[in-house]
Amino acid sequence: MEFLEPINPAGYVALVEDVPAFVASATSNASSFKLGYNFGFLVGALRARRFPVELIRPKVWQKGLRGLKPKMGYTDRKRTIKDSAARLYPNLKVTNATADAVMILDWGLRNA
Repeated sequence: MEFLEPINPAGYVALVEDVPAFVASATSNASSFKLGYNFGFLVGALRARRFPVELIRPKVWQKGLRGLKPKMGYTDRKRTIKDSAARLYPNLKVTNATADAVMILDWGLRNA
């Protein structure tokens, strides 16, 4: 078997949120399937390009975020994460769709 030249000479690591096997009873089967499918596709694509992948559980990267509480509703949780990301990175246009990624990156930078 021939080994290919690394595509990642700078040594970057891809941080991906580890998708739990059970999301929530309020999440539809179709949404759960899409989440799992996209997670698998993303991790597979990164590994195919020989990027090291570090899976981060939500409880790990969310630990210590100001304003997060254990039994918060989805909307309040997303708003709190978005507010934290916007406060930490005022030059970025943070949206509900990008806030988790920004905060996972922030976790990675702080824990590198």
